[in-house]
Amino acid sequence: MKNLFLQYGYCLIPSNTLLFRGHKNKKIEDCMFFATKSWVARAFQRDNIQVWKTKKEIRLLFLVESLENRSWVKSNLPQLYKQLFPLEKQENIDDLDIKHFDHERRDKLVNKLFQEHKISGWLSSLEDRIEIEVCLFNSENIASLIEHVDTTNGDNESYFKDSLEGIHVNPPQSFFTTTEGILEKKAPCRNKGENQFLRYQRWMEGVIQDEMKQYNLSEENVRHYYYNLRMKLEI
Repeated sequence: MKNLFLQYGYCLIPSNTLLFRGHKNKKIEDCMFFATKSWVARAFQRDNIQVWKTKKEIRLLFLVESLENRSWVKSNLPQLYKQLFPLEKQENIDDLDIKHFDHERRDKLVNKLFQEHKISGWLSSLEDRIEIEVCLFNSENIASLIEHVDTTNGDNESYFKDSLEGIHVNPPQSFFTTTEGILEKKAPCRNKGENQFLRYQRWMEGVIQDEMKQYNLSEENVRHYYYNLRMKLEI
């Protein structure tokens, strides 16, 4: 059996990491989605932002194919599904087709990953956007991994930090190769030897400073608001 962690990469979520879920129901289910930022969860349920905390370190599958220059995240979930179910007709299948539009398809994938590959979940994109999403599998397993600690609303600034900052991410080499090719094509360096990430970092620094001045916000809050996978991996 192929080791999916070697193929797709993995991430380690430390114990006591906070994850956020915009939902009224706190019941633990066999497939649950979480954001690493509270404001992302707020988009789904403004007055019912659940705060969950990890009880132990969790290893997840890293399902990110690549990043583009603005740190929009391309999910690897469709590729994984096609790999595990090669005989199934899958024309133009995308992230949402698997996660939300067809629960039977999603549950089949989740069960296979959990039962046959001993995988507890994945870290991937939220609809191929900048934001990151964590998915955990199997209600009994989830109950052993996380616990609900609070429910807050969109006006509570106590949970402004992005938990992605503390998550260890170990992508495969294919992720770096594909991403570097995309960056060079979409935002080619004008000067030979110019560092792609340093140029991006300078641009983001300007965005952060403008946001602080315009809205009179603290630097820490703004930095966590704009924190993303490209900044974490410094690519």
